[in-house]
Amino acid sequence: MNTSVFSFILNLPSQLIWRWYRDHLSGFRESEASGEHYQHDLTVSSDETVRVPIYKKENFGTSMAVDEKQIGEEMHTIISNRDTGKIALMVRSMRFEDLRSLLDVESRLCRNVETLTRDLSPLYAKVGDELFFNSSPVADKFHIIRSLMDACQDVRVRYRQDLLRDRRLKYQEHKKLEKEHKKESLLSAKKIKKIKGEKSPFFIVFLQLSKSKYNVQRYKFYRTTDLNPAIILYKGHKY
Repeated sequence: MNTSVFSFILNLPSQLIWRWYRDHLSGFRESEASGEHYQHDLTVSSDETVRVPIYKKENFGTSMAVDEKQIGEEMHTIISNRDTGKIALMVRSMRFEDLRSLLDVESRLCRNVETLTRDLSPLYAKVGDELFFNSSPVADKFHIIRSLMDACQDVRVRYRQDLLRDRRLKYQEHKKLEKEHKKESLLSAKKIKKIKGEKSPFFIVFLQLSKSKYNVQRYKFYRTTDLNPAIILYKGHKY
């Protein structure tokens, strides 16, 4: 539960409730003034100090969880007890060397951990293998669901690409056939125009058929087919 829930219930600004908790309820100001807040800080070099805001040995248990948390612009590694929900270690760092320097001192607490819930990152896999070596890894459900959704998305994209490729090939084949049909139609039109200009027997058949009992559909049939049947019909029948 965060401050936004209390702000909604009390109808107060969340920043106001957060300042109340930080300055009066949490004891942060007192621990900061006494230096207790920084007693577990890790000195890496003369120019670098890793802040350790929380390091409570009594919060270690048999079931622990490790994850990262962004606070402001800084990334923190948080190790918490899954049974009680309390934070055992909070470090302003995501380097394995810093975590090992802090947890190697309390190797007994790490040996007692039976399960370690973590995400699928290589950093926390290394933390579980080398620091909590007696624990069984438990994958975080959020990352499992995200991995499954990513896999489903990859399959969906692959099938969509296959469908688009088949549609594109069919369209190209259709355009090719349409171009061939158009070319054949132009050649037939030129051929008919040439025959009509020469007043061939087919042209005579056309005139006689137009005056006979054959309807327009019959005429279209002979006009759109090859010329030989029309010529044969003209030669074999007298009107």
